[in-house]
Amino acid sequence: MSAEPPAAPWRRLIAFVYDLMALIGLWFFIALVAVAVSGGPVGSAIEDGAVRVRDWPAQIALYGALWLATGLYYTLSWRFGGQTLGMRPWRLVVRSRAGGRIGWGQAWLRYLVGCLVALPAGAGLLWTLVDRDRRAPHDLAAGTRMALLPAG
Repeated sequence: MSAEPPAAPWRRLIAFVYDLMALIGLWFFIALVAVAVSGGPVGSAIEDGAVRVRDWPAQIALYGALWLATGLYYTLSWRFGGQTLGMRPWRLVVRSRAGGRIGWGQAWLRYLVGCLVALPAGAGLLWTLVDRDRRAPHDLAAGTRMALLPAG
């Protein structure tokens, strides 16, 4: 086990909010490309003041692309350097249980389980209040931990 202390839940949450800023830009870019390629709204239209889905496969493809791009952002960040953009200012790093860099399988499993845990309004983060090492369910599933780096 690494000598780095576990990350406090509030630091994890703030880092996630920082990451959302980067992700919103990425999502807008992907949506812009999708609108440009399709020549208009992707799979939907506004009718009578409400958005109506007209092409479910196009909608599913767009949301799938957004989800995959988000996964690439997280897994690439965790795999190479152990940190996302949001984790850097808060000195957080993802490590394997042994304290080293995580593998591709661990990164993707962490992302997949993290998505499921985040669905009920982020309730999975509450587990970090109970776990002795402040691990979230996605850390437990992937064999990872989020640590606090020393200052300076």
